[in-house]
Amino acid sequence: MKAGDLDRIKHAAKNGHLTYGRHALERAKQRSVSRADVIRAIATSTDLEGQEDRKVRLKGGVDIDGDPLEVVVVEIQSGLFVVTVL
Repeated sequence: MKAGDLDRIKHAAKNGHLTYGRHALERAKQRSVSRADVIRAIATSTDLEGQEDRKVRLKGGVDIDGDPLEVVVVEIQSGLFVVTVL
């Protein structure tokens, strides 16, 4: 991952450029995670980890209640594709 990747990802989320995959929606429902929680977790993330298939795990973020929440995304042309929430 390059310097500036985290800022670019945060900017995409802030501007609402998020698409949710089926798996992400299922996990969010199971874990009582709202879309606002996902946006907050991305905005407050402090680190990222590159994974296979262009996936990026955003670490150190918190949801709107201040609870830890990690988000896995893939950058796509229109913004971010949310793969899952942890």
